[in-house]
Amino acid sequence: MIGRYVTRAVDAQSRWAKPFGDFNHRWLGALFHPIRPIQNFLNGTWLGHPVHAVVTDVPIQAGRRLRTLRGTVAELSVLGEMVGDDFLRVWVREPARAGLREEVTALLPNALEVRIDPEFAAPLAAARPSPEPGRTPVELFGEYLGSRGVADQRVAELFRTLHERVTG
Repeated sequence: MIGRYVTRAVDAQSRWAKPFGDFNHRWLGALFHPIRPIQNFLNGTWLGHPVHAVVTDVPIQAGRRLRTLRGTVAELSVLGEMVGDDFLRVWVREPARAGLREEVTALLPNALEVRIDPEFAAPLAAARPSPEPGRTPVELFGEYLGSRGVADQRVAELFRTLHERVTG
């Protein structure tokens, strides 16, 4: 229903909009027509055809397989010797820790994706800190890391260092 009103409103403007548009088209065309040689030069039509990117078919000689590997870092290092130049999706069967991805990609340079196996991933349910009063931020962060399955002391130590630096 509202579409009919909009259509009528647009059609009512055609009495003055069409002649106005035609007038503007004529004078703007007369103003910018002398620029056509510059456009032709930049477009490459002076060569006999417009310049554009060359599109060509390249036959694929061989492809690379995508493999999925699962295991601990030690197991992956052994498996990595057998995969050749295949692309890899890696599921690490260890708890998350700082630098784990870099360690895996150093062992397996063709790893496109590195993930923590869901069995070792942190639970999705949000854990609330215990309601004990007077706990320090470092203790609370340690509890948070434990609830997320992160067993890396370097992360806790980094937090403690940064917290001391900020709070002085």
